[in-house]
Order: sequence, then structure tokens, then C-alpha cells
Amino acid sequence: MPSNMIRKLTIGNKSFSLNALIANPDAYLPLMQPLVSASVFERKASETSDQYFTRLFNLLYSKQNRRSNIGNTATRAPRTSIPLDENCTAILSALGIDVVKKCPKRSSIIFKSSGNSYKMNNEEIIKLAEAVKHDMKFKVSRKLLNSDVSFGVELEFIGIDQINAFADAMNKAVGADRFVICGCYHKNTGKTWELGCDCSVQPRGSQRGCDMTGYELTSPIFNLGSKKDLHELETVCNLVKTHFSGVTNSTCGTHIHMSFPVEKASDALIEHFVRSYSKSEASLFDKLVPPERRENKARYARAASINDMQNRYCKINVTKVKRNSDNMHLEFRQLDGTLEYDKIISWVKLQKLFCEMSLDSFHREATDADKPIQIELDDVIVTHKLGIESIEPLMKMSRLVA
Repeated sequence: MPSNMIRKLTIGNKSFSLNALIANPDAYLPLMQPLVSASVFERKASETSDQYFTRLFNLLYSKQNRRSNIGNTATRAPRTSIPLDENCTAILSALGIDVVKKCPKRSSIIFKSSGNSYKMNNEEIIKLAEAVKHDMKFKVSRKLLNSDVSFGVELEFIGIDQINAFADAMNKAVGADRFVICGCYHKNTGKTWELGCDCSVQPRGSQRGCDMTGYELTSPIFNLGSKKDLHELETVCNLVKTHFSGVTNSTCGTHIHMSFPVEKASDALIEHFVRSYSKSEASLFDKLVPPERRENKARYARAASINDMQNRYCKINVTKVKRNSDNMHLEFRQLDGTLEYDKIISWVKLQKLFCEMSLDSFHREATDADKPIQIELDDVIVTHKLGIESIEPLMKMSRLVA
């Protein structure tokens, strides 16, 4: 056997072969004894000395393959500490995030707007500060006014059958003429809240056998610039949790419909939206949702593709667009099921930003309309400043903070 094929056992700072053990057992057996039980270390009456040494050697060698450098804690490389300098913390403070306790690897931060505190890896803090320093990758000139953006929400959830109590609460909160129980799914006209059963939403685990049913609650058309509309959405999300015992699981999704003015909803523009979403899936959107809603894993939120634009169950659904009109109606289906208002409205603002950036790149690249835009998570968090109240939910969704 060539010398480079000889098996060696490493214990502490000593390495030795089976032949070395057989030749000099007094030098190596004391190293091996603490690593096995007394019964294993004891030589059996039926064993020759060579068989005994071979058995012990092979046993510890196989363990070494699973856990390198047996007993060698002294030589294990320590985890590298990543210090934060004052410049880094000052940059984050300007963003609205204070580093309140610096630690070698993971520090404590506070969002100024909410007062909520989290832990964040120093490496991610430094990357965030670097993204701010390097300024804009994309400069958006075609901003959409909030007042120009209409949106609606489809909430999928599991709830205990308390429809009457929920209906009473909804009638008081939004008005009896703006809440409808429709029994099963049908198209919402955009004027009322509509509640129906959804067979694609199923109880899981402990939710089974608890008289829990899958529901879908669709909203009326809201205006992103209306504080009244946003307050109503937040109120209803809370009512679902308190009066319906509403919860979500992996079978639930949250779908956002969004409409906004365009010069012309041409085929080229529609394809550009789909291409841009597809190119930004891994770099942005997939980072904000659970694994089961990434890539092509969700049955009702398939990966964006210009080859599948007639499928309404894609992450970006363009089947509702009226070709060549002056209005773009998109449905975003990738967000996981949630009843948290902050998370929903952050996703709405994120999709508005995506639409702005896509529109901007489409007109800027007029000579190459097929060129999609790729958006990074850092671009969204620090470059375009959605507002610190939206940054916090996005960073929680991406698990940058915990």
C-alpha cells in the first residue's frame, strides 16, 4: 500500500497508524482508553494482541471519519469574531436602526420607530452598512403615487366555525352593507368584504379534529394612499384572529391584487414584468417567504415564466391585465399565509416598489425592452428606503433579525 494511503488515527496532537500501535502499544493505548468504554477497551480472551489492537484502531478510526480530530478540542479553529466600528453603527443609525449592544459575533439592535429589539449577526450588520455606503444600484425616476395605486387582499386562513360572531363584529367595523358571506369562492366585485370556504386550505397537525375549517376572506378595493382604508385592513386582520380564532399554515397563501396607471399595457410591458419578477425571485422574493413557497414548490404560486403567462396560479398573475389599456392589474401570489397587518402592508409596498422599478427599467431600456431588472434584498432595505416601518417586517421575514 502506498504511504499516502496508510490510515492514521489522530488523537490530540498525535497521529499514528495501526502498525505503529502494534509496534508500540504502551505509547498509544493510554491515549485511546478515555475515548471508549471500559468494556470495549478490555481485551477479550479470544483475541490475539494484534486482533485487539486492530479492533480498537478500527473503531476509533471510523469515529474519526464522522467527527474529525477525536479529542482534539485544543486545535479546533475558534469562531471568528467580527467587530463593529463606529462608522458602521453610525450608518445604521441614520437608517433608523441603533446598535445598542455590541458583541463579538451577534449584536443587539433596536428599530427606532417601533422600539422593538432583535439580535443580528455582525456580518449581516456590516453588509447592510456597506450597501448604504455604495448608494443606489437603481435610481427610480418613475415613482407611483400611493394615491394612484389600488390594491386588494385575499386572506386564506384556518378558523373555528364562529361565522355569526365574526359577522356581527364585521358589521360593526365596516358596515352591514360591506360584508358578505358567500358560502364558497366566487369573484369579488371589489366593493365588499366577502367570506367563503376554501377547500385548498386544510387543517394541519393539531388543527385537525378541532372543528377548524379553511376560509378565504377577500377585501374590497383599497387605495394605498388612504389611511382610512389601511386602518380598515388592520382592523379586519385583528377580527379574524380574535373572533374566528384564525390561524395560518403551509396550505395558506396571501394574494395581493394591485392596479396602477401606465401609458400602455402592451404585450412587451407585461412580459417585462414577468421576466423581472422571475429574475428577482431568488435574489429578493424567495428570501422573504418560507421554503415551501420558493422556486416552483407551491401548487398555487408557480415560478414566474413568460412561457406560462396564461396560468393564473403563478407568483405574478398577469391574466387580469386588459391589453393596451392605460391600467395594469397584477396579482402577486407568493406571500405565505398571514394575518399580520404589518407583514401584509410591507409586502404591498414591496410590490409597489417592484412595479416602479420594472416600469422605470422598461422605459429606460426602450431599445432593449426584453432586458429584465434584477432586484436584490439589500437594494430594497437600504437603497430605496420603503420607510423604517416597512423595513422591520421585511428583515424579520428574511430572518436577518431574530
